[in-house]
Amino acid sequence: MIFALALTFFAASIQPAAAEKVLKLGHMMPLVSVEQSCALKFKELVETRSNGRLKIEIYPAGQLGRDKDILEALQFGTLDLGVITTSPQTNFAKEIGVLDVPYLFRDWDHVGKLMHADFYDSLLSSTEKAMFYNFCLLPRGFRNVTNNTRPIVEPSDLNGLKIRVIESPVFVDTFKALGASPQAMSWGEVFTALQQGAIDGQENAMITIYDEHVYEVQKYVSNTRHIFAFASLCGSKMLFDGYPKEDQDLIRQAAKDTAESMMGVVRADVKKVEDKLVAKGMLVNDVNADAFRSVIKPVQEKIAKDYSEDFFNKIKALAE
Repeated sequence: MIFALALTFFAASIQPAAAEKVLKLGHMMPLVSVEQSCALKFKELVETRSNGRLKIEIYPAGQLGRDKDILEALQFGTLDLGVITTSPQTNFAKEIGVLDVPYLFRDWDHVGKLMHADFYDSLLSSTEKAMFYNFCLLPRGFRNVTNNTRPIVEPSDLNGLKIRVIESPVFVDTFKALGASPQAMSWGEVFTALQQGAIDGQENAMITIYDEHVYEVQKYVSNTRHIFAFASLCGSKMLFDGYPKEDQDLIRQAAKDTAESMMGVVRADVKKVEDKLVAKGMLVNDVNADAFRSVIKPVQEKIAKDYSEDFFNKIKALAE
């Protein structure tokens, strides 16, 4: 009996540690980007908190495809994680499209209130039916218009300009209402189209304008602040549901802590980026914000009804 107990104890003492698990994370943005910074912070938190048992392998710069490709890989369970712009997610889960309602967010403080609102998790969970999780929102800043023709001050200054927008009805409808000629196209085509003059301009977050070297092919950047840009840290529902609960909890918390950490970093960086763009030769100007809001109001209400009037009203109320 004593020998048997000793043998059992010895066998238990030499059991191998829990096997290391490698999770692959993809995103389409360059090595110097908000998305990469978020991925690195998330990797640090997950690996530290799991004592190295969970490893995150990051595949940046479109190595695994564009946003749509990464989303589909998550849905089919061929990829664990992704950092993905929320706008393309609307094609899979329409409620998340409420984030793209033009002139919904007043300022960064308004965005911060959303991330602590009691309905925040419900908004995130709207993508689960499409077989991927949104673990957190990652703020990227307000989107602004660049072009080579003139500074945009009034909505009428956009009349006739060919402006590249995300392949989303929200963005197309927004810029049609503002008088522009929106050109929906994949980001991979944009730099060349700007360079060749096939389009007059584009719209994006300030940090993306800088990180993607838009200043090399554009002269004016106007602070239209028409839509707030978000990315999110996503996970494959098919794969994630099979993880042990302790790993699920660890990943969810690491994602939320990443978002909290990056919120302050990105907000501070946006203020610095405008100076960097000026140093690169771009001319930056403010716009008549009240005029833009007035023109876009009917479109705002229509878009809210198409996606989620409930979430729209809740988000809007946070600013009151």
